[in-house]
Amino acid sequence: MNKGLKAYLKLGMQTSKRVIKERKVSRFKFYFLWFATLFSYIFVLPSPSFIQANIRMDKQNAEMGTYDLTKIFVDTDSPKSFWTSLMALLIKTVLFISGVLLLGLLAFLLFYLGSLIGQVTGVPMLAFLLPVPAAIGLIIFIFGFRLVFMPLFYYLNNDSSLSITKAFNASVRTMREQGKRTMFFLDFIHLLINVAYLGIAGFVSYYLLGQDVDSLKIIGVLAIVLFLVIYILFASRLGIAHRVAKLKLLEDIMIDPNLAENPQLVKEKMIKQGLSKDEFLVKLFDKNQEEALEADKEEKENENSK
Repeated sequence: MNKGLKAYLKLGMQTSKRVIKERKVSRFKFYFLWFATLFSYIFVLPSPSFIQANIRMDKQNAEMGTYDLTKIFVDTDSPKSFWTSLMALLIKTVLFISGVLLLGLLAFLLFYLGSLIGQVTGVPMLAFLLPVPAAIGLIIFIFGFRLVFMPLFYYLNNDSSLSITKAFNASVRTMREQGKRTMFFLDFIHLLINVAYLGIAGFVSYYLLGQDVDSLKIIGVLAIVLFLVIYILFASRLGIAHRVAKLKLLEDIMIDPNLAENPQLVKEKMIKQGLSKDEFLVKLFDKNQEEALEADKEEKENENSK
């Protein structure tokens, strides 16, 4: 059940503070894994393993207040887990690129059409006004696509045997049901803080370096170094807080992948039991937990009888 934006921000910051305060080396490990993940996208094949490793890192941070780089790659060599994650990543990438190209092409055509009409009518601004709807649509698509498929790899991380179809359906259903507004603002606030800080740092540094006085230029160089050190110190803390907050939100709102393919079944069960959406999801989670415990109990009894 979605606890609200404030609760996840608070939880993320508390976890991040504990990780950084108790484990000083976590900053280096955080940046190390972040750069390694970016580098993995160049080679494509290792990227699914690094995506799953980042999720495991977030789980260890949330549960233990630290993480072990030697343990977050557990099970990444499983053929089923690896190829499912790789295909999910490729399908997601192709869908994203297709949508961006389609809307980008529409914006270009509208720009070209606007320039032609502008030449005839003597209103050159039409070349920039006509593509505006397509540009807005492109921005909405980029943010919407990111939100809709945010839970995808979390589902695959929870169950490596899950099929791609179930993972995609569960991801879409999860964000359609609840949590997309909270997830959006978690990303937006994190992006806003980074952009604002880098913008202010860039403006101050550029202003000082652009002065004719040598002493101000020296101050500008020192300002760049100071801004960089501050960013390195706090960006890791904000990054961990942001990732943990998203992890806890997804853990609270993710649904059973087996029910995601049948929306009508979920609605019928909710109506029959007289429950709200949140109450139904909580009850469903508790029921799955009980069934798992019963299954483990029966398995142990069978082993003892043998």
